[in-house]
Amino acid sequence: MKKLRASKKGVAEAVKAAEPVEDDEEATGSEVNIHLFGKPAWELKDFEGETLADKTLDAIKSLGEDHKAWLARAAEIAKKLKDNGWELQGTLYDIDAYKDVPLSAARKELRSLGISLKEVSLRDVEE
Repeated sequence: MKKLRASKKGVAEAVKAAEPVEDDEEATGSEVNIHLFGKPAWELKDFEGETLADKTLDAIKSLGEDHKAWLARAAEIAKKLKDNGWELQGTLYDIDAYKDVPLSAARKELRSLGISLKEVSLRDVEE
């Protein structure tokens, strides 16, 4: 399996981030990236190097609730991909999945599995 890089997006950004992708004639496979979570300072204002106010502590609690829901969904997505022949690899902040299918087929498969491109990033990969 190809070694893949981790992304640096917050949970909310990861859920919103996917943009439409075009098929690449030279690509040999497709990669799905499921961002799990990042550093607290990526997701919280007034955190790193700051004295923490009550509003920041409330934000941490809220972020924990968001993470719990997102991680359950991320595991569900990863299981669906694995059960359908995708190779999974853990990275620093993400789960990357690879399958030797063109991007158009990967996009169709994600739809059939109930996985939105608003939940994951999809790109073509050259070996």
